[in-house]
Amino acid sequence: MGTAIKFGLLGALSVIGLQMIFYIVSPSSLATWTAMLFYLPLLFLMIYGGITYRKEIGGYNSFGQALLTVFIIGAVGSVLHNIFSVILFKYIDPSLPDMIKQAAIENTQTMMEKFNTPEDQIQLALERVRQQDYTPTLKSFGIGILSAMVFNTILSLLIAAFVRRDSSAPDPQNLYK
Repeated sequence: MGTAIKFGLLGALSVIGLQMIFYIVSPSSLATWTAMLFYLPLLFLMIYGGITYRKEIGGYNSFGQALLTVFIIGAVGSVLHNIFSVILFKYIDPSLPDMIKQAAIENTQTMMEKFNTPEDQIQLALERVRQQDYTPTLKSFGIGILSAMVFNTILSLLIAAFVRRDSSAPDPQNLYK
């Protein structure tokens, strides 16, 4: 499982690096859908790490082995990214939660106006956003880890289905010989 941990660490570094680029360019971008782009390198490394591990163990692995490998990569990357996010929001830039909240308010209002939402519903939604506390807590950290693990499990199941190769399956390199 050293390969899985290595790829997980690499994934965490890439996600954190991408988050820092977004943070440096525009801190408010952390409140938009573009924040989901942080996870693309981790997704790639889950796939590549699963394939690499399969090659390391002789070219074949079961669905269970592939699932465990890919899940560990995603879990290590997600947990370390969540830890870094808490450090970023609480210690590196404690004003970031207020910036994120302001951006969320503006994004919510803009989106709802585009959909011609009635003004009273817009104000209600904006009030809910204003009441939210964007400062990381132990509870929000736990919820973040739990949701990341659920998402990683689903993603790992899908990736493992493609990364696995049973020994009874034909070798794709010999198919065309």
